[in-house]
Amino acid sequence: MQSHFNEYLDKFMFSRRYLRNWSKRLSNDLEKKDIVYYLHYWYVRYLRGKTNSRLNVYRYFFEESDFSDVLTDKTWWQEGHFHEGQRTEFLKALKAVGMEKMKSIFKALLHSVGYDVYRINRHRLVLIAAGPDYQSLLEEYSTRLMKFGLTKAHYACGPLLFGNGWINIDRQAACLDSTESYVSMDLTAKHPFPSNHFSFSFAEDFLEHLTQEESLLFLSEAFRCLKTGGVLRLSFPGLKGILQRHYQGSGYEGAALGREEAFTMWDHKHFFCEESLSLVARHIGFSDIQFLSYGTSTHEELRKLDTRSDQQDLNIYVELTK
Repeated sequence: MQSHFNEYLDKFMFSRRYLRNWSKRLSNDLEKKDIVYYLHYWYVRYLRGKTNSRLNVYRYFFEESDFSDVLTDKTWWQEGHFHEGQRTEFLKALKAVGMEKMKSIFKALLHSVGYDVYRINRHRLVLIAAGPDYQSLLEEYSTRLMKFGLTKAHYACGPLLFGNGWINIDRQAACLDSTESYVSMDLTAKHPFPSNHFSFSFAEDFLEHLTQEESLLFLSEAFRCLKTGGVLRLSFPGLKGILQRHYQGSGYEGAALGREEAFTMWDHKHFFCEESLSLVARHIGFSDIQFLSYGTSTHEELRKLDTRSDQQDLNIYVELTK
């Protein structure tokens, strides 16, 4: 009895974590095979491999949650709500529907609540949150890009808006004098732009504000959205310049002062050097890497875009070709 009830509570925990926009309360009909039932079954079978242990479940409900969210009464004690035949019945139904069709239904249901499913290997899948509005935003922005001929992406633009075919992107909800060529989005999330669209993209003094894992997400998405042969230009403080400018002393005091000047004061989180950026870029799939100087480029569209002339001894200027 306890193991069956533990599985039921684990289904509630799954619903609370992944289906936040749905009702938190599970059906009192514990034999009801609703959408949550099937999603939880596939989550346990293909992603986690087993239900949560009793200890983890009890910790969750006694330390983090409230039993009042689970049931309105004690109907789960009624005879017949838990029995081994349920699993057999489900497997029979699954065989009748067909495994491949069930997989497509499962993926569609997860996609409808903002998750994409990716296979890591034969035995493991992973859920990636794209946001519940991703599909609608993708359609909206794809239409806008085509309508206004926006073929270049200006990432983390701040108040500086480019015209002449540039789409300007930043996280803030609204931008002064914003137009149809400005969109607000989280650049560390999945970008709501079509693959293989942009001919050029640009970001100045942005990478240093991301953690290493966030920068990998951003660079991967920027790569996906570029056309083959498209170029991403980056300008950002490099590790070598940071050390030379801000880490003058070798002792603790010098390192503490460097931390304040290079990280804390500007909310910087991570600095690439030329070697580490090259390693990451090639791993992502960029075919060519060119380190340049301030304002220079072999592409007319990317010349004279840099604005921080006082950081020329500090910044790395690089163009990555897909």
